[in-house]
Amino acid sequence: TVQAEVAAANARVAQARTVAEIQEQRVLPLARDTVAAMRAGFTVGMDDFASIILAEHALRNAELTLARARVDWLDAQAQLDRATGRLPHTPSSEE
Repeated sequence: TVQAEVAAANARVAQARTVAEIQEQRVLPLARDTVAAMRAGFTVGMDDFASIILAEHALRNAELTLARARVDWLDAQAQLDRATGRLPHTPSSEE
């Protein structure tokens, strides 16, 4: 039914938004902090260059995961818009 499709689409939007927010607010800052700590450790001789490379790699993975989460969120929103008959979601200049 249409109601079930709308409810499922709403759930997908909420889940995708949550994943993107967690990635942006928790995972990405932690990855950035890790890179900074590895660089500082390298500077004072506590960490080796490989540690920096691994931390940078983890940061790039976190950035990629965030980008994918945002795409999933937008896709879920488009599915919700389609299910409700709304025009595609376009952020206003106020958002």
